[in-house]
Amino acid sequence: MKRTFIIYCCLCIISMIACSHNHNTIVINTSNWSTKDSVNNTHITLSCSYIKEGKTGLKDSINTWLCKVFGDDSCKFKGVIQNMLKTNGQALKNSFLNEKVEFSKTVRVIYEDSDYITLLLNEHCLANDNPGYYGSIGCTFRKIDGHKMGWEFLKNKNRHNLIQEIENGLIEYFEITESSSNTKGELLRDHLLCDKIPLPKSEPYLTDSGIELIYQQNEIACLAEGLPKVTIKR
Repeated sequence: MKRTFIIYCCLCIISMIACSHNHNTIVINTSNWSTKDSVNNTHITLSCSYIKEGKTGLKDSINTWLCKVFGDDSCKFKGVIQNMLKTNGQALKNSFLNEKVEFSKTVRVIYEDSDYITLLLNEHCLANDNPGYYGSIGCTFRKIDGHKMGWEFLKNKNRHNLIQEIENGLIEYFEITESSSNTKGELLRDHLLCDKIPLPKSEPYLTDSGIELIYQQNEIACLAEGLPKVTIKR
């Protein structure tokens, strides 16, 4: 009798673990769409990683964000990723009519733990051999309910200390070392388009290294400086 009871308890525990694992399992798929117009030298490439299987709230939140990323503001193709990419791609192709354009937009998963998942959007457009545009935005979602995270990650940070961490991160990004006549802070400001270091316009997101902040083109530095990026410890 006692042996039967022990076996029953073991089976219950195994069943609970299996259910818990399935409950938190996320299956990620990737869809791609591209077109190349050899006459106008227009090349458009779209790629999107998305949640195929997972909690309903998480899928819904991510799909809503993906709609905005790929120009489907009314969410007509919410959850129908391939159709969304095709529609966005055709609209981009029509907008680039008679222009020589290399355009790419990709969304991929860059971080995942038991509580959060982060997707990163990269967008690049090179038109008529001009320097072009490049942007990168990360977005972290809470798995349990799909809540889109952001500045909450830094709510317990003292603002003065946070700005100091950002300044130190930018000094590292720009590879600044002290000269005999200038401090690192003074040399950093030589790289910036502003007198004071503002918080970036795009919200922070989680990576393997910590909480990442990224500045877009011309936000605090000139085009040649790229997208300044700093990582804050969690």
